[in-house]
Amino acid sequence: MTNPYGTPYPQQQPMPPKKRPIWPWFLVGGGVLFLGVVAILVLAVAVSPAPRSGVSNTDNANAAAPAETSGTGADQRTDSGFQQLKIGEQASWGPNGGRDPFVRFALTKIAVDPKCSQYMKRDAGKHTLLVDVTVETLAFPDDSASLDIAATINPLKFQTRDAGGTTHSGSIGMCVGSPKHLPMNYAPNSRYTGQIEIEVEDKSGALLLARGFSNGSGWEWAY
Repeated sequence: MTNPYGTPYPQQQPMPPKKRPIWPWFLVGGGVLFLGVVAILVLAVAVSPAPRSGVSNTDNANAAAPAETSGTGADQRTDSGFQQLKIGEQASWGPNGGRDPFVRFALTKIAVDPKCSQYMKRDAGKHTLLVDVTVETLAFPDDSASLDIAATINPLKFQTRDAGGTTHSGSIGMCVGSPKHLPMNYAPNSRYTGQIEIEVEDKSGALLLARGFSNGSGWEWAY
């Protein structure tokens, strides 16, 4: 098409399409992401197991602090609540009043004042007890069982009682330096042997191992 002057009319260029704003897409995407996170959190809370209390799930009505048992029966206790055991006799403890033990152990030998290793000695006026121990672990009720065993069968938990009835604390001995150490981390369903060296005040009497702070939470062996 031409105008009166014989030149073609300039063609009209089409209008560029209007750009749509993108912020609504970000808004919608953020909302969907937020709802998804909330849904995942709600689902995780709904299906997560209840926190473990360190006791067996088979007897919640009898849930109690761990207690100990042994082959001699729980009635053979001193007035202080310690269960009297013989050398080689097993003791155990675990949830549900000790009916579900997760560890059994025995003192198989107590050597009094063994010869000190070269360059080592015992403190003046003190005595050394070198104790042979066997430990047998069973299924653990929770992850704290390993730490509980290591914290209980420990030289710092032992005490002695002399013939007059006075109790003295023990300490880590530095005389023999036995290489037969018990582990600091115990695995379930395993067996261990080792030695514990304890420095004490009494050359003879009773060796005590305490658990917890309540009456009836420990054992004793004559030596």
